Amino acid sequence: MIKKIIISIIFVTNIFAAIITGNQSKVSITGGSMDVSAQGVTQTVNSGQMTTIGEGKAPTKARGIYPGDFNDVYSELSAEKEKRNINIRFVPVNFILAKKIKSELIKKKLIRSKFKFKRSPKGTELTINNTSLKSIRDIYPNYYKILSKFFDKPKNKGTVPTITIQVRTIKKYHFELYKKYY
Repeated sequence: MIKKIIISIIFVTNIFAAIITGNQSKVSITGGSMDVSAQGVTQTVNSGQMTTIGEGKAPTKARGIYPGDFNDVYSELSAEKEKRNINIRFVPVNFILAKKIKSELIKKKLIRSKFKFKRSPKGTELTINNTSLKSIRDIYPNYYKILSKFFDKPKNKGTVPTITIQVRTIKKYHFELYKKYY
């Protein structure tokens, strides 16, 4: 479905030029300032700030930029045309261990908004939805190798597989957390 958002951006530069980063739902600026308009509302975004725009909604008030705010935009801009996205599901563990694993993975540049917790009688299940295969290359190299081969098959292009991280894998790749919280 083609998004039907029309965003008009009027550039007002205070210095020589503005550097703009964004897509249809996020806009940030480095140097200068600009006005972002949608749905009849205009927000001024100054250097080091960003605004977000939902489909059919007005831009939010400008706020400071935090680490990871534009990871999804940068991945859209990458030269890699083919999306190789996966879902990751961890077997249920205690809540503290699940939170610590999430924190560790965010520090390794996984996008915070993709994480979800689901509580059950067996524990807390952590899931990471629709994350890029490239983002787990250094974290779970064995899964990266297996999934790279999976995506090399033409019939699997465009699918989003789900991998399940078992306790033995948590122990292997998150040993210090496993030892302390399991």
